[in-house]
Amino acid sequence: MSDAMMQEKNQRQLEVNEFHNQAGFLSDPPADQIELSESLIRGLNNCPLTQALRAEPVMCNSCINTFWNTAKINRQGAGSIEETMLKAKIIVTEAIIREVLRLGDQPHHPTSYDQTRVQASLRRMSYEGGYPTVLKKLFPPYWRLLVHFFLQCIAENKGGFDQPNKTQTSAIVALVNGWDYNFSAFIFDNMKKMLDDLKKKIFMLYPRFIQMILDDRYPTLVNGQIFINLKPMGPRCFENACRNKRAKHDNFEGRFVLETHGRFADQVQQATDDEDDVQFVDSRSETDSSEETDSESEIEIVMSDKEEDAVRKSVPMTSNNLEALLLGLQGGDGNPPSVSTAEVPETTVASQVEMEVEATADVTEESTPKKQRTDTAPDDTHSGPSTAPELKRHVVVLEQVAELKNAQIISLQQDAELKEAHISSLQSQLTNRDLTIDQLQGDVGMLMSTVYDLKAKLDKKFGNEFVDKEDE
Repeated sequence: MSDAMMQEKNQRQLEVNEFHNQAGFLSDPPADQIELSESLIRGLNNCPLTQALRAEPVMCNSCINTFWNTAKINRQGAGSIEETMLKAKIIVTEAIIREVLRLGDQPHHPTSYDQTRVQASLRRMSYEGGYPTVLKKLFPPYWRLLVHFFLQCIAENKGGFDQPNKTQTSAIVALVNGWDYNFSAFIFDNMKKMLDDLKKKIFMLYPRFIQMILDDRYPTLVNGQIFINLKPMGPRCFENACRNKRAKHDNFEGRFVLETHGRFADQVQQATDDEDDVQFVDSRSETDSSEETDSESEIEIVMSDKEEDAVRKSVPMTSNNLEALLLGLQGGDGNPPSVSTAEVPETTVASQVEMEVEATADVTEESTPKKQRTDTAPDDTHSGPSTAPELKRHVVVLEQVAELKNAQIISLQQDAELKEAHISSLQSQLTNRDLTIDQLQGDVGMLMSTVYDLKAKLDKKFGNEFVDKEDE
């Protein structure tokens, strides 16, 4: 029997977790999930993790088991994991992981982000829970599927696929927003933690990634006859991600508007009271820059005091003034912000148009040269800026201004409804606590009554043996 066979025989057989380090499902979603998940799959096929998600190597059980049983950490320099297998020295480093998995990151990229920035990104992802404790079920189905992919394909978890930790959460929001992130160091650090803690060496960590490294760097290494049957994700992952499991606490309610942004920008799902009735509107959001820290300004349409004064102030009805006003409300980029469609009261727009047209007519009459007034009669059909096309243009601009105002009102109403719902929930909790206290007080009274009755019976049966001395 060869030394390699003896070594393999004396090794502990590590467990294979069928849900750890799976290959992701990056093909077209099922027909009933295309509208919701198409942009997510498109984004995953064009992100730094594409190769790490997609690769399905043939995994040799003996090779990976031997690696984790005998590998050691070399802490010199940048650090490496080294192991001798079949007389071949196996070396795994952060740089090798970066190259083989084609992650495209850099050694100086971070592996975590500060709490404020992560919380802002989670809020923009319509997450309804707190932080740093993050629950997968409190994401909307769209982002819940992304978290599911990351935890079962990239993360180090053997179990607990419902709660990403702080480092994993930073990786997820960095992936969504296109921030710099060192996924190579994330994977390499998890490998070193496995070797540092002997209690964790109870299963084969990253079998796909280890086999990819062996195939790429040591192609002549002879594989064994037993292979790991690690099934990739299938189409059912979409159905599982969209299923809202009901629990006593912390249920997803769909309180916020879903905005697909960053690498996954394509469409927006409007949150409705009925979770089964989902509407989509087209949207294309820009990728977050690395300096953005507040997501509230990107979700709600908020106007500054200066811009509101510009709307309230009466100015002459000219094309230049109206264009400048609308450009100021739009933020200077020339594109009106996306708002919910709302009916604009016709009386409000009509009255504004009438007042501005009258003001324009007065200004035009005063500015007309005297010689023209005496020598030629004014043409009723061509009175400068009061022509029909100009008036239509004014109406369009005023309607857009009214839409912005109505969008503000809708946003404030939604915020008020959320606060009222929260107040009702707190009142309900207080009521339940009062009922519990009353019930406990009643139970205590019944117990005291039972004790007195029992004491009276004992006194009657045994005389004064149970009478308190103080009562005597």
